[in-house]
Amino acid sequence: MTRLHLRIFPNINNLLATLLWLGCALYLGGIAFWWMLRLVFADAWWWLYLVNSAAIFLFVAVPVAAVIAVLQRNAVLIAGVLFAAVLFASTWGGMLWPHSEPEPQGPVVTVMTYNLLVSNRNTEGVLAAIREADADVVGLVELNATIGDAIRRDLIEEYPYQALFDRGSLFGVGVISRYPIERIETNLDDPDWNGDPIAVQVDWEGGPFVFVAVHSPASSHKVEIRERHARLLRDFAEAQTLPVIVAGDLNASDRNQSISIIKEALNDAFREAGTGIGHTFPGASYADTRGSSRPEMFGIPWPKWLVRIDYVFYSDDWQAIDARIAPWEGSSDHRGVVAELALPE
Repeated sequence: MTRLHLRIFPNINNLLATLLWLGCALYLGGIAFWWMLRLVFADAWWWLYLVNSAAIFLFVAVPVAAVIAVLQRNAVLIAGVLFAAVLFASTWGGMLWPHSEPEPQGPVVTVMTYNLLVSNRNTEGVLAAIREADADVVGLVELNATIGDAIRRDLIEEYPYQALFDRGSLFGVGVISRYPIERIETNLDDPDWNGDPIAVQVDWEGGPFVFVAVHSPASSHKVEIRERHARLLRDFAEAQTLPVIVAGDLNASDRNQSISIIKEALNDAFREAGTGIGHTFPGASYADTRGSSRPEMFGIPWPKWLVRIDYVFYSDDWQAIDARIAPWEGSSDHRGVVAELALPE
């Protein structure tokens, strides 16, 4: 009986080691394969867009793979782990590493973007979140008439300058400001925006600048539309003579091609000055607010805050001082983003 055990257990151990090696090799090879696919094809297919959007979760098991690679003393696995670690660090490491705010080289303006969720009727929570964020200029998307009326009525002293378009469209868009604003014409016309973008010139004490509130459509099958919108925003920003800020819900992560297109002309405030992964979606479930787009599986909502799809972008005229997630009122399926930007003299 003892001899039989001696024969069986080594075989089991060898089989287990082989299975662990094979699993780690396939996992680490999958990460490398994704990296090559994104590099060559970007968001060419709807499923690749989804994988790119959630790419950060591909790296969750890298520490486990590292332990297995070291215990097995396998050079191939160790090389795969090192590749995955370097790829993760180069992509998200700068955001996770705490950093201090730089000394502003000029006056500072605070801006905010906020997707309110069109079915949201929590007016008190929305107004409290906007007040707590304490931004000078706020871009609002999915603005309905109930919240629009509350802003006109209750925030008129804090934000006397308002351009709110909450009627005539399922997806209302608006801008409120502590400084005078004047709506300006753009070349951003496209029938597929979720509400027409609003571009205003803000007569700020540090100098006039252009602020744009935008909302691109969701769905993995609308990649081409979002990339078209991204090119419109890039070309618009490049054509401006004043400093530019673009804020809104782009329905794409910063691993998606549409965001890369925008970044050809503008900078991502949270990536440059924020700390953490900054995920803004999904928030409230359908049970919290009817109409929420937080996915469900078998009636169970997916976990909160899986991706970062809300942004503040700025032109090279600005210096990013700080970026953070805005207060959440608990009823929207998004969290807002707040950014502090200095305008060097």
